[in-house]
Amino acid sequence: MLTASLLIALRWVFGEDAPSSAMQQLQQLDKADSVVSIAREYLGTPYRYGSTAPEKGFDCSGFVWVVMKKAGVAVPRSSRGYAGFGEEIPLEECRKGDVLVFSATNNSQIGHVGIVISEEGEPVRFIHASSSKKHPGVVITDYNKSWYIKRFKFATRVL
Repeated sequence: MLTASLLIALRWVFGEDAPSSAMQQLQQLDKADSVVSIAREYLGTPYRYGSTAPEKGFDCSGFVWVVMKKAGVAVPRSSRGYAGFGEEIPLEECRKGDVLVFSATNNSQIGHVGIVISEEGEPVRFIHASSSKKHPGVVITDYNKSWYIKRFKFATRVL
């Protein structure tokens, strides 16, 4: 990955004295690339309530939990667990690897989560396990062209 090459270059130029903030940013970008790559592997996996089993299907939080676990990131297993988890950020500052949190379809409580796959400054796109009858399973959604806008609660940085 490109960010891994940049990490190596920074270490080569600066040795172990590479600026820690630059190193941390590159490591976060590398981790975000891994998260997105892992998430994309599950595109088309069916929706299954309460499941974290790729061979059977995922619910939204089960999907995010499995992807993040494979990338070495600990996150809540339930969508409601994202209340107060991570660093809340404005939607316009989202970048790949961040988690979008939405209300449930029938009330204002947290009820859905997805992983941002777009870069900061690009239109927000996210991958998630949708229970929609029209497009069930793991799909990519363009936030601005979706009905999720009405359900958006917050974005959180977990990496």
